[in-house]
Amino acid sequence: MPELVHDGAVIVGDAAGLVLNNGVHLEGTNMAVESGFHAGKAVAEAASGARRDDAALTQYREDLTDSFVVRNLERYDWLMETVQSDREFLFEELPRAVADAGSEYFQMDRAPKEEHASAARQRLLEAVGGYTGAAKLAFRYRNLI
Repeated sequence: MPELVHDGAVIVGDAAGLVLNNGVHLEGTNMAVESGFHAGKAVAEAASGARRDDAALTQYREDLTDSFVVRNLERYDWLMETVQSDREFLFEELPRAVADAGSEYFQMDRAPKEEHASAARQRLLEAVGGYTGAAKLAFRYRNLI
């Protein structure tokens, strides 16, 4: 999150990094609105005293820190690092494997559906590193649930 309070200005909403969209997780409209609420209160208070300096607007930063907004950001801080380290897998390898598995499963030929289901399952398991890899992935992202 950038510095939120400046002489004569406050940073709110998406500009403050409060709308999270990392390809796996989308949240933040509520946090953006909450930041606007707290900013509005701080600006109104500063304006009532005919002030606009950053010291007059610090209440915004304090109120936002005490709100659910910062707690939400702290809760998902680990996710950004984890997704970044798994970027190639999450955005290239896994989607490709899911598409391959879907093509296999819905293939129309004379083979029994069971064979296609087994091949589709195998493709997904290969992508995640088998059952052990799937368990490790589930453990790695367990905080999402």
